[in-house]
Amino acid sequence: MMEALSLGCSVGLDIVGIGELVHERWARGVAPRPSPEQIAEAILAGMGQSSLVDPATLTTWDTCAHALSDLYLEIVRSRKPGAVG
Repeated sequence: MMEALSLGCSVGLDIVGIGELVHERWARGVAPRPSPEQIAEAILAGMGQSSLVDPATLTTWDTCAHALSDLYLEIVRSRKPGAVG
């Protein structure tokens, strides 16, 4: 989905976290279990409109990887020696 947003494609179905992007107004959504007509209407409504998010503000995969790595390091460093779990 992030790749689609970076290209200005901002319509998605509510699966695998896409609903969160719709809720945050990063993407346009359709109702659960939409008909083909509803999907087509959402796509047509989005055509010609500006993107909901500026692609330049999106987090890159490198930024995500560094943030996750930093989080893991923080967790490892915060553990007491000999601690289990």
